Amino acid sequence: MKAALSIGLALAEELSDLELQLKAVWTLWSYNLNSGQYAEAKEVGERYLEIALRTGNPANETVGRRLIGAATHFFGAQEDARRELTLSLDHAAHGLDGGANQMWFLLNQSVLAKAMLARVLLLQGKIGQSRSLAAECLQEAEREKDKLAIAYALRNAVCPRPMTRPISREPKCCSPRDYPWPETSIAASTS
Repeated sequence: MKAALSIGLALAEELSDLELQLKAVWTLWSYNLNSGQYAEAKEVGERYLEIALRTGNPANETVGRRLIGAATHFFGAQEDARRELTLSLDHAAHGLDGGANQMWFLLNQSVLAKAMLARVLLLQGKIGQSRSLAAECLQEAEREKDKLAIAYALRNAVCPRPMTRPISREPKCCSPRDYPWPETSIAASTS
């Protein structure tokens, strides 16, 4: 799989097609992150950002910062992750509301960055900030009526149970009594 993705990237580079390169690098990043290769995912995210800066499209830079932030979070460097995710959100107003970019990234990049940043803040012990950002993230996803974004916000920001408690052998549902998050956000999303 990784070899095929690398060939695709090489072809995009031969064509000097920056947008195609971004898609190939994003796919490599996703493969590395989802297979637990966080150091490689961070390196690929940095490569994405390097290409993104050459496109002149601020939306691409926003995505690059989020990719680096997410990989860095899973790698365990929370302060670095927080910096990159915050930079991503600082740029979020620059062209990520719909359009061609939205189509190939599938989800609102602001929701993704806020959800990941809420996780980072929780790990850093900034519970109040984490709760607030988790609620904001969920509300943004709900406003868009995007079920995938709502699920992402719930899983990564509102109900990050494995991060705060040991995983039990018996799965439990995400409910207001299990989590210290704003009850109205959880109740609204589960109804």
